[in-house]
Amino acid sequence: MTIEVNPMSDWLDLLRKLCATPGVSGFEDKVATLVSAELRKEVDSVQKDQMGNIFGTRRGLSKNGPTIMVTAHMDEVGLIVKHIEETGFLRVQKLGGVPEVVLQGQRVVVCGRRESLPGLVGQKPAHIMSETERKTIGSIDDLYVDIGAANRKEAEEFGVEIGTPITFDREFCRIGKEFVTSKAIDNRVGVTAMLQVAKQLAQKDLESTICYVGTVQEEVGLRGARVATERVRPDVALVLDGLHAGGTPDVADRVLPMRLGRGPAVTIAGSSQLHGFIANRRLRECIAQVAGTEGIPLQHNVGIASGVSDSGAVHLAGKGVATSDILVVRRYSHSPIEMVSLSDIENAIRLAVKVIPHLDSTFIKSLEE
Repeated sequence: MTIEVNPMSDWLDLLRKLCATPGVSGFEDKVATLVSAELRKEVDSVQKDQMGNIFGTRRGLSKNGPTIMVTAHMDEVGLIVKHIEETGFLRVQKLGGVPEVVLQGQRVVVCGRRESLPGLVGQKPAHIMSETERKTIGSIDDLYVDIGAANRKEAEEFGVEIGTPITFDREFCRIGKEFVTSKAIDNRVGVTAMLQVAKQLAQKDLESTICYVGTVQEEVGLRGARVATERVRPDVALVLDGLHAGGTPDVADRVLPMRLGRGPAVTIAGSSQLHGFIANRRLRECIAQVAGTEGIPLQHNVGIASGVSDSGAVHLAGKGVATSDILVVRRYSHSPIEMVSLSDIENAIRLAVKVIPHLDSTFIKSLEE
């Protein structure tokens, strides 16, 4: 089912703004400011913890009713300065799973103390590369960023220091009939969906209290979600994130069966890695039933390699939390050109909005029957 999405819709403008805002793991402040401002329009209170997680709480009608946590991580993958050469070039370390293959020859944004600076991931001229060098992907230890500084002193005068974060420099744009591409699609799409869910549910009378959480440091180990869930202590949780899509010439269907434009996905049993998770069956079945009733297409994830999200931390918190995800599938994960379907985003928002009213005290009791 394809949904026509108005290119001037509120959430598309918001997604564009969020993708353009720098926020690598541990440096999510500017994204958090935007998220806080949007949540304040729709919830009763907004708070921030010491890690940087943002909590927007909308109180339910029942004082002793369930608490639903809806999360989306705010951080993006990127780089961080670890050394400044005497010649002014920057040596870097990865923040999150950035493959070296996507780094060489890229434009980046170096988030200096005073202002953002354009930078280039440099490389030896092709004319003097050996055949081996032409075919070899350099290690992160060999890469450097050029900001046009004459020397270390000038780089420091530009506002660069050890620990300065770096993001990809790539504009948000429409591609084809219903797709968009940008850096930081992972996970500004989930953040956008969370904010739209908060907006659409703001005027509905619900028994349950909803806590919308923008988490930090997901890309480096689900750290913010772990802390946030202990604070909220929810009865049930929905994690809004993304998942790798196939459908390209270099990926077999059996490896990545997800497709853009076929609706959001939910995990049945995810990665067997340390941070993988198996979704709560009753919650997942509730989501599938609502999707069927509402005519929302739904894909199912079993064992996608490295398919890890905040769900891996959330479901293990406290006495255990009934958790499921709603995922917008994307192409070219952890690259500057991540790509998603607008109809998949719209359907993910619709699905979450329709599911949440079902997560009342009766549903919570059924989880332990």
